[in-house]
Amino acid sequence: MNGRYGARALAFGLCWALMAPSAQAQVLTLKEAVAIATRTHPSIEAARLGIDQAQAAVREARTGLQPTLSLSGGFNRADVAGVPQRTASPQSPYGFQLQLSAVQPLYDGQRTASAVRLADLSEQLAAVEQRGTRRKVAYETALAYFAVLQAESMRDAARINVEQAKEQLTLAELRSQGQVGTRLEVLQAQTSVAIAQEGFLQAVNQLRQARQTLESHLGGSVADLSVDPMTQLKHLAYAPEQIAQALDGRPEVAQAILSREAQTETARQRARTTWPTVSAIGDVTTAPGGGTQQTIAASLAWNFFDSGRTTMQVQQAQLGAERAEASLAATRRAAALEIQTTAQALQSAQERVAVTQQGLQAAIEGLKLAKVRFNAGVGTGLEVTSALSSLSQAQSAYIQGSYEVKTYQLRLAQALGLEFEDLIP
Repeated sequence: MNGRYGARALAFGLCWALMAPSAQAQVLTLKEAVAIATRTHPSIEAARLGIDQAQAAVREARTGLQPTLSLSGGFNRADVAGVPQRTASPQSPYGFQLQLSAVQPLYDGQRTASAVRLADLSEQLAAVEQRGTRRKVAYETALAYFAVLQAESMRDAARINVEQAKEQLTLAELRSQGQVGTRLEVLQAQTSVAIAQEGFLQAVNQLRQARQTLESHLGGSVADLSVDPMTQLKHLAYAPEQIAQALDGRPEVAQAILSREAQTETARQRARTTWPTVSAIGDVTTAPGGGTQQTIAASLAWNFFDSGRTTMQVQQAQLGAERAEASLAATRRAAALEIQTTAQALQSAQERVAVTQQGLQAAIEGLKLAKVRFNAGVGTGLEVTSALSSLSQAQSAYIQGSYEVKTYQLRLAQALGLEFEDLIP
């Protein structure tokens, strides 16, 4: 086995040992996993309901200038010298009275227009929140999917480490029985087996936790499903000049912009509370003695003095708009920094993978050489156990580094505001 082939086999090809017992298991691809999560996740459903609620608020706001009808009624009775009057008369009214009133707002000081505008902004904010929630669920599911792949690779590597340690223990025992080796070599090999078994148990537990996390995103068990060990992502091209354009695709930036506009509109709405309103009023009243009375009038209401209450409310809303503007600037700055640091982390991870691959190749060759020396009688069991330990560490470093690259690829794409589907080959 040459170094290059061995590195690949230990990092990615080791999954065959796991997949062999469950060859009939259905493969769950990354695309399918994300599709399931974005279709069934409760947070996405909550965001959709938020849009429905905002749309209902828009419809409600648009009724501000619509007419209203009200019906009222009463029962009148008057007593004269303690004797109830059983018949209605102008002097002693007795009977039912109904009144139908209609009010048609003619001018409300642009209050309805402001309310509709605020409701529209709330609907836009809910839509942005839904897109952001869906994107977040997609990327979190992808991260959980690769976590399972990494845990499976670590588990398979640990399983091979146990097999190699047991093989070395068998050889050490044979050498000791033939009085070629020493008892110390056997004890060292037994220690190596125990360490390898402990590493395998830890890897199994980590795999169990990773699968539970993926199941949480999918909303169901994946015990009968297997993940695809050959899953890859598209190469992500990035240049520093993309930051300004990428910020427009960030949900939190769009939310901050809409929040600023909502605060500005709130200030306008509160300033209009001192504007006069004009309404047309019509009444139809039935008299207890019979007949009806109709009234049509115009009503003017103008709250021109409220001891400065409206002025204070307007100032509060204006300060809220200024605060929203500052929050937008802070959000843009934080998002730009996240893009830069994530891009640097991805580049660093890629460089570390190249280094760990070289280390893995060297560890493989070192173990082969230690075994040859041990079998020839010129090496010791300690050399082999040390080589096994070095190989185990090199395997872990390479596997972790390889999936760390994929993790930062996902995080950078999310930071750039890209849709997850753009990363699927």
